[in-house]
Amino acid sequence: MNKIRLDFAAASRFVDAKRVKQLYEKLPGLKLEPELLRQVVQPDERTYLQIMASAQAIQQESEALLVLGVGGSQGGAKAFIEALNPKAMPVYFAGHSFSGHYLKALLEKLEHKDVSVIVISKSGNTAETLLSFGVVRSWMQDKYDVEAPRRIYAVTGKKNNGGALGNIAAGEKYNRFYIPEGVGGRYSLFTAVGLLPMAAAGINIDEILAGAQEGLKEYGITISEESPVTSYALWRTALYHAGYANELWVTYEPCLNGFGNWWRQLYVESESKEGHGIYPVVAEYTNDLHFLGQYMREGPRNIFESILWLEEAPTRLPTHPDTATMIGWGDVSNMAAVIKKVMEQTASAHNEAGVPQLKLFLPKLSAFYLAKLAVYFATACLISSGLQGIDPLNQPGVEEYKQQVRQILK
Repeated sequence: MNKIRLDFAAASRFVDAKRVKQLYEKLPGLKLEPELLRQVVQPDERTYLQIMASAQAIQQESEALLVLGVGGSQGGAKAFIEALNPKAMPVYFAGHSFSGHYLKALLEKLEHKDVSVIVISKSGNTAETLLSFGVVRSWMQDKYDVEAPRRIYAVTGKKNNGGALGNIAAGEKYNRFYIPEGVGGRYSLFTAVGLLPMAAAGINIDEILAGAQEGLKEYGITISEESPVTSYALWRTALYHAGYANELWVTYEPCLNGFGNWWRQLYVESESKEGHGIYPVVAEYTNDLHFLGQYMREGPRNIFESILWLEEAPTRLPTHPDTATMIGWGDVSNMAAVIKKVMEQTASAHNEAGVPQLKLFLPKLSAFYLAKLAVYFATACLISSGLQGIDPLNQPGVEEYKQQVRQILK
């Protein structure tokens, strides 16, 4: 099948079906935000052409791309780039911490490469990003002199001219992109925030936009018991009300870890307010099973698993003839069969130990389907936030943290 599917059978015995039905009956009365997603998955033609032209320029003049941003300003692009492994150029990320050790080591790695820089901050005043950009800006000036500004691309909001970053961009005449008002960082994947780095890295953003638009058409804010988006929102909310306050987002594909990190920020910033919120954890199986396996079998029963399963996988890779004998298995050249069997047995063992599970099936690893998956999670997030009576678009706790950092730096 070529649709994203949800299987909630392994959660059904842990939740009273009447509770799920009651939540479903609340949906028609909720104030949801479908216009937010429509706004961000349909960039205007001028912005689209500017993104394509800038990506081409970056590829032609640079050997590496440095993206500066924190949280949602880099999480979406990083997730797609790690998952799809595009070949146009390597992409490095900074501006997400105050670590001088990290930034120094990164700039040393890039010293003998031609570099372009994308710096992203909607407010234009994000402390981690601006401090890192101050270092990188000086480094670029030393490296390229008067040619430095044309290698720097700034992505900001329009409010207050994009803050300090916007003022610098205007004064230095950087290439500049704007983030639509009302779109928080975690929902900005399909704006220049995500599309510019992805296009420069070599990802086909036409496929991304096509997948996002199909996802919006297929899911939208659909109030239907048959909708996998509605089901995910209903079941995770019902599990939360039943005492399962921790959600373990599981992937068996290391390349999808970054996508899990994007999911984590999306849900925490949207839902965790006013004493509500599921605590999200991202796990890569089977690596993390070498410690989490203990917790899942014998730890507190306050956690449920949301397993993202990639249905398309390489089936055979060459192995040494002695491999099967060495580890005591049968045909281990069929990697897809091995990992599927491990997933099924692990899920069964955890479920029997009292862990509810939601299983989400992703047909293929492609720009199209990852974009569709991002719309899936964003739509479900709007619904589940509505079920809790929470505004999914603000993040007062994060804004308070940012203000505290500004005061500290003063």
